[in-house]
Amino acid sequence: MRFSRLLVISRPVFWPVLILSFLIGVAFGPGLDVFTGTATPVMTAIIWIELLALTLPLCIIAFGVNDIYDIVSDEKNPRKGMIEGAVLRKTEKKSLLYAILMSAALLVIVAAVATIATGNALNILAMTGLIILLVAYSAPPLRLKEHPPLDSIANGMLWLGPFLLGHSFGIWDSDAVRKASILCIAVAATHMYAALVDYTPDKRAGHRTFAVAAGPRTTAIAASALLVITLALGGFSFAVRMLLALALCVFIFTAAAPVSRIERTAHYGAAALYISFLAAGAFYLLRAIL
Repeated sequence: MRFSRLLVISRPVFWPVLILSFLIGVAFGPGLDVFTGTATPVMTAIIWIELLALTLPLCIIAFGVNDIYDIVSDEKNPRKGMIEGAVLRKTEKKSLLYAILMSAALLVIVAAVATIATGNALNILAMTGLIILLVAYSAPPLRLKEHPPLDSIANGMLWLGPFLLGHSFGIWDSDAVRKASILCIAVAATHMYAALVDYTPDKRAGHRTFAVAAGPRTTAIAASALLVITLALGGFSFAVRMLLALALCVFIFTAAAPVSRIERTAHYGAAALYISFLAAGAFYLLRAIL
């Protein structure tokens, strides 16, 4: 399989989410030494290598396994070929599987080196858990993506993995980890909402996502309720609260739309929230550094 195909399958548009989660974890772990240049060159190199490993290698596992088992619905999904990657050819399955296995081995090696360098087993544990969860999400027999609400819960937990990887390089900050854990609820809500975008192709293919099982309007209402819970539990900064409030407004607006237009409304809403998340994440990270 050509590298260009692997790149498309890995969905580069989603890389920044993992990068920001990891860097925020780093920022609230080692006292910002990496960003000020006072960390040792070896430690700095390990951190940036692990960050790079969370892009193509990790996303090959995340989306490659998904594409192998979603060929039927992908062929009916009009969004394939855009930001949602490409429809996997049956002749590519074997080479993609090799790429997935090599990526998993690389990630474990990088995490093992980081664990040895820091003396903190959290890194290898978080990486191993992340890989297992990614495979379990898309592959049988668990295939969590077709067992709502486990599909959304799993996605919420996936946000925490990169954060803990970054955080493992420094001193444990219980308050930062608590807030990151609460944000898992918001990520689960966002996943519920994002499932509306693929509601029709998933339903046609017989995939039982949360949106398919609960219906479009109920899904938008459930996502809104989870965001309310996140805001109530969080104790977040003003910027994070505003981002969550924006998402809540989008979810409520979608829930209020006619059923025939909810899927299309969610398409634009998800795109707007993605851009807002990246902007807010970058702002939050810069604020922590400066």
